[in-house]
Amino acid sequence: MVRPPKARSAQPKIRSGGLPFAVAASILALAFNAALYFRVSGNLTADAWESKRRELVRIVDIAVAALEGPAEAYRSGSIPYEEAVARMERIVSNLRYRDEIGENYVFLCSMDGVLLAHPFDKARIGKNLMELRDADGVYLMRELVAAAASGGGFAGYRYEYPLSIEVGRKLSYAKPIPGMDLFVATGLYIDKTFARLGTTLASIAFGIVVVMAFYTLAGILGFSAASRSLARISVAETRFRAVFNGIDHLVALLDVEGRILDVNEAALKFRGITAESVAGRIFWETPWWEQGSSSAEDAREAVAAAAGGDMARFEALNLDAQGHSRNVSLSASPVLDGEGNRRFLIVEGHDITSLRKQEARIRSLAYFDQTTGLPNRARLIEEFALRVALDPERRRALAVVDIGNIRYIDNTFGQSAGDLLLKTVAGRLEASVPRGSLVARLVGGAFAVVFEDEGDSRSPAAARESFSRLAAAVLEITRMPFDLGAQRVHATAQLGLARYPEDAVAVEDILRKAEAALHRAKATAAADAQVFDESMSREIRERLELEEALREPSFFKNAALHFQPQYATLDRRLIGYEALLRWTDPRLGAVPPSRFIPLAEETGIIVGIGYWALREARRFAESLAALGRSGLSVAVNVSPVQLLDPSFSERVAEILAEGGLPRAGIVFEITESSLIASFEEATEKLAALRAAGCGVHLDDFGTGFSSLSYLRRLPLDALKLDKTFIDGVEEDLRARAIVGAMVEIAHGLGIEVVAEGVEREEQLSILRYYGCDAVQGWLTGKAMPAQAAAELAAAEGRKT
Repeated sequence: MVRPPKARSAQPKIRSGGLPFAVAASILALAFNAALYFRVSGNLTADAWESKRRELVRIVDIAVAALEGPAEAYRSGSIPYEEAVARMERIVSNLRYRDEIGENYVFLCSMDGVLLAHPFDKARIGKNLMELRDADGVYLMRELVAAAASGGGFAGYRYEYPLSIEVGRKLSYAKPIPGMDLFVATGLYIDKTFARLGTTLASIAFGIVVVMAFYTLAGILGFSAASRSLARISVAETRFRAVFNGIDHLVALLDVEGRILDVNEAALKFRGITAESVAGRIFWETPWWEQGSSSAEDAREAVAAAAGGDMARFEALNLDAQGHSRNVSLSASPVLDGEGNRRFLIVEGHDITSLRKQEARIRSLAYFDQTTGLPNRARLIEEFALRVALDPERRRALAVVDIGNIRYIDNTFGQSAGDLLLKTVAGRLEASVPRGSLVARLVGGAFAVVFEDEGDSRSPAAARESFSRLAAAVLEITRMPFDLGAQRVHATAQLGLARYPEDAVAVEDILRKAEAALHRAKATAAADAQVFDESMSREIRERLELEEALREPSFFKNAALHFQPQYATLDRRLIGYEALLRWTDPRLGAVPPSRFIPLAEETGIIVGIGYWALREARRFAESLAALGRSGLSVAVNVSPVQLLDPSFSERVAEILAEGGLPRAGIVFEITESSLIASFEEATEKLAALRAAGCGVHLDDFGTGFSSLSYLRRLPLDALKLDKTFIDGVEEDLRARAIVGAMVEIAHGLGIEVVAEGVEREEQLSILRYYGCDAVQGWLTGKAMPAQAAAELAAAEGRKT
């Protein structure tokens, strides 16, 4: 306890005429202690409540800022609404932090109450929660939507604690995303905080009551009783001081000039100092403040404001007992005497270091890649825009380099090897690019590098030459061998580059054009790097137009499945069909699968298309069964993206259960790229399909990585030889040897073989010679509409 610096005068001797003095002293002491109680209790309650509100607002503001990149891209027309929402969902799915209850989260909703992203509650994503109520019948989502619709606000309700059936009060804050019908929100349980606060205030009140009782007793009993009461008052004061020192956060009592009159034990222990070292000192000149910061000056200004009658809040960097910097939220407020005069000031402080760390964690998740530590796409866009705003005349270039075989390395050597490769690439890029460059990781194996022109006066031609040279250097360092433990690997890489301001001015446009150049590089076998040119603008427009058409509900009206027949090699007996997707758009015309399927996979649209195709294939199989041809199989292609969908097995089971068709009538065809993405997960899902009675075929066999190593581990019924092995098999003896070896290996594993792309009788004869089980191709029949395929099946059935 810190004593005031002035020495106390000796206690006066109390005479029989001292009753009025005792009564006056009682009233004065009562007034001071009561004022202190109400000020402390009011400040504690208000500060705790306000602290929770500020904490919620701060967390949501950080989340909204994290989503500003895709939101601004949408508002500027750079990306469609669906892509902006998809990017936001990916960001919000990582926005989690810890509070006093445990791990907490930020979630994303539409203004009509549909939950779009949630780090934990995956089961409710995509569902409308407007009917969800709390324990008192309050509509949770309606309260939050109303708060968000008003520009940002709070909603209170009672909800279960995590992993518990106990219900507690929860305060949530929701804020809209400007220009979009979405909002983000988070919530905190507040019962525990105010339960602790109530205990503290009850203890303080008890001390005040004791003091009041003793002072009143002194005034009533007079001379002899007052003498005894003064001794008891001393005991009561000791008890009150014990309560004061029992408050678990920092509290200091000052005079109006800022001199310290009293400080509780929590404040002394926080800094590891004694009461004597701060007694009577000016508050902002004490050793709490971190040197070199503005904290001491902020404290001086807050005390001056409180002395003037206002409550002042500020955040400071304080040093703890170990000399470590801590974030402390402080408030200074006046204490009035019975006549309304400002006689004292109270300063309270709460250690919010953990909150600041949570905010830093949220910001890290929102703006930095967690594997490499590099800035992510959102941070790249923000930083590039800032550089342009600060120096719009300087020429810049943005290069996107993609490590093409990162999936293969993940699957072959393990994800830890893939992560090590990404970290090594990140380190090489940061170490080799010129000073002032910015390196970021976008997604998967894609990295971005922003180059700054070395001088403002250089010609565009010189800048282009410099940027091309830097891009070539980036490609070179990404292709150098990588040592992943005991294994040395080589990475494949392509690069696309766009320039500011020649190619675009808006940051999103530059990034999109660099990615367009990268796509061109991947599609051009003769070039590993491409610089954006205007011919690619048409490709970008066509790509956006194509993506928009794919997302329209009318796609499913304009799309259809065609069915290519499959025949047994020995007797040319019809054994089944492969379902192939065809699409004719009213504006775009007939769009080949090679053009729209890769885009659908890249954007994730293929997942919905795949389930639609499965349903159509099931209906076709049912029509065959109605014709008495239930023994014919119908093969459906499964995209790698669709296979990785967490709900894949459930959705497939639901679609197949809609009809009465035996599951043996449906065959799922997968490619090796599906396995490279996630071999173990894909294998488990395929085994479940096969156990349910469906067939599983491996399509395009021989065109991927380590094909033979998969065969003994995969649950397969057949593999399909790619057309590249069939072309020229009549003249090329080596091609024949390969086909024969593949058939022999497959049969040795109990797997049948289907040859694709058979166009000539000579090819069929050779395949029959080597024991190939089935064939499909133009020789036996092209893909045809469902009606024609059904008629073919009926006709073939009559032959037998």
